[in-house]
Amino acid sequence: MKTTQHAATARAIATVIGTIGVSAALLSASGCVIERSAPRASATPAVRPVTPTSANDERAGLHDRGPGPALGAASGTSPGTSPAMMTGRWAREWAFAREDAARGGTNPYPFAGFDGVPRGGAALDPEPMGFGPVQRVTFSRVGADFDPTMTPDGRRLVFASTQHRKTSDIYIKDLGGLVVTQITNDPADDVMPAVSPDGTRIAFASNRGGNWDLYIAPISGGHATRVTSDPADELHPTWSPCGTKLAFCRMGEASSRWELWVTPATAGVATEFLGFGMFPKWCPVSGTGAEGSDRILFQVGRERGSRTFGVWTLDYMDGRAWNATELAGSPTAALINPTWSDDGRRVVFAEVPLDGVTNAASAPRVARLWMQNIDGTGRVRLTEGNAVALMPFWGRGDRVVFMSSKDGVENIWSLDAAPAIAAADGAGQRVATSPSAPATPAGTTASAPDGP
Repeated sequence: MKTTQHAATARAIATVIGTIGVSAALLSASGCVIERSAPRASATPAVRPVTPTSANDERAGLHDRGPGPALGAASGTSPGTSPAMMTGRWAREWAFAREDAARGGTNPYPFAGFDGVPRGGAALDPEPMGFGPVQRVTFSRVGADFDPTMTPDGRRLVFASTQHRKTSDIYIKDLGGLVVTQITNDPADDVMPAVSPDGTRIAFASNRGGNWDLYIAPISGGHATRVTSDPADELHPTWSPCGTKLAFCRMGEASSRWELWVTPATAGVATEFLGFGMFPKWCPVSGTGAEGSDRILFQVGRERGSRTFGVWTLDYMDGRAWNATELAGSPTAALINPTWSDDGRRVVFAEVPLDGVTNAASAPRVARLWMQNIDGTGRVRLTEGNAVALMPFWGRGDRVVFMSSKDGVENIWSLDAAPAIAAADGAGQRVATSPSAPATPAGTTASAPDGP
């Protein structure tokens, strides 16, 4: 049953891939707006589930459900065949439909074409893109560069790319250099890299085993060790600060929802279920939660109203997960791709306004990055204009890297967050203080009743 559903999903995705860019396919993977329907059964959570409860719940954007028809899909499309059913992580889940369709596997990235031609749904943006200095750091002319992360010293960029072939591999380069080194080289797709705290290993997701599982490899390249091996799809690994555990999201076979799990980095069994959500990011600083616990950042959808994604944290210690807390949410925009600052005091996320989404098979017209303190104060918009900016990662020295199609092709860009931090601290520069709000002087409150 599961194999048949996954094969149907892959075929449906394949009809979309190649006609839209990475940003569009990414959007079609997860749903910003969710329709009401009967709740589905789920596994007993360790924390109260805070995800949407509908089965057919994606109109145009990002959510954490499994099956559900996407906006613009044919009326006869059944649950389980929607291109939007997969992950919804913006620029990284775009690359793998056609190969998966041939293999009959699940495709977590219905967003990139494998057509070998330059892609990207956005025209060149004449407006300034960033609040601070913005710099392009990868230079692909075909394919796409996505899933950016950095080594702990802040010197090197690690990312996934389809720049050399139709399936994606993991690459590494000096942040200011032009030479790229290939870390993985497998006929399947390798995506979502995460560098270990000591900088010696990368965890990533790959479908080389027939479905999406987690692997760990030396950052210098070499043999990849399989961490998960069950029939479900596991994606988006993130390291604990001590480097001994991985958190990740898993498509629950019983719940048909994206679930959060923790597993030892050296074992092959997902041992601890945390709750429901997507794209976890472990705080790089340990002990920042209640009772000396660690904090894990993730995105999850509202259970009523517009059901848009919001940014949440939970506290985790010794198999216990509690204190689920919403940091940012909006009824008029999906807030996705959350990531920590390297000191654990701030978060950055992407905002996709619902009025900037035509349907699940088209690129978002606008996607902006926002920064805020962990207590909800100091909210500042990092990118401006009409460019699409997604998948941020905050590295050492207040350097934020992200994916953008500003130049017409999905590449990795970098910005210095220091000016935005100064503005958030009241330096007097003009900033927007709420997603979908106009710019206002720092230190004042924007008039934005629809903001989070």
